[in-house]
Amino acid sequence: MAVFWLLAHVFVNLTSILYLGALALELTTVSISAAIRDLPCLPFLSPSAACG
Repeated sequence: MAVFWLLAHVFVNLTSILYLGALALELTTVSISAAIRDLPCLPFLSPSAACG
C-alpha cells in the first residue's frame, strides 16, 4: 500500500509541475507576442509602417 501512495504522490507532483510549467510558458509567450503586436508606431524606425 505504501508503494501505491508513493507512486501516486510522485505522479501528482510531476504532472502538476509539467502543467504549471506549460501554463507559465504559455502566459509568457502570449504576453510577449501581445506586447510586440501592440508596440506604438515608430515612423522613424520604419517609415513605411502604417500608423494609425
